[in-house]
Amino acid sequence: MNDIVANLTAQPILGVGTVLFVIGLGFAVLFGLSFRIRAVLNKRAWNGPTRPFFFLMLLTLIPGIALIGLQLWLNQGH
Repeated sequence: MNDIVANLTAQPILGVGTVLFVIGLGFAVLFGLSFRIRAVLNKRAWNGPTRPFFFLMLLTLIPGIALIGLQLWLNQGH
């Protein structure tokens, strides 16, 4: 566990990217649950909290993936 923490503090881009990615996954789960619950309750699926969860998911998941990819690209010697 200490090796993981040391690695994340040594590479801040990877640390921030990982945190954003995990937060984005959390919003993806909330988005999916909200969508399914509203569909089962026969309400419009895109009203209520579904749309904000979707946009928050996009705003965190995509930059998280980009930062992780950037760090991996930089580790290859570029």
